Amino acid sequence: MSSPNNSVSAALSETTPVFQLRVWQLIAIAVGIVMAILLVIALCLSLQRKKKTVKGFDNSSLAEIPYRF
Repeated sequence: MSSPNNSVSAALSETTPVFQLRVWQLIAIAVGIVMAILLVIALCLSLQRKKKTVKGFDNSSLAEIPYRF
């Protein structure tokens, strides 16, 4: 009887019709793409948050600073 490790290894090592890549290679590519998408989304959200703080800057805090003549 074959062990589960050999069957999983054999299944991941099979060649797929997609560019003749192995299953584990397709999984790695998919994980990399998902990580890149999440990184882009995080950067976009970070940039939007920075823009809101710059755009929402009010001058009332400047009035609190004492000015000497």
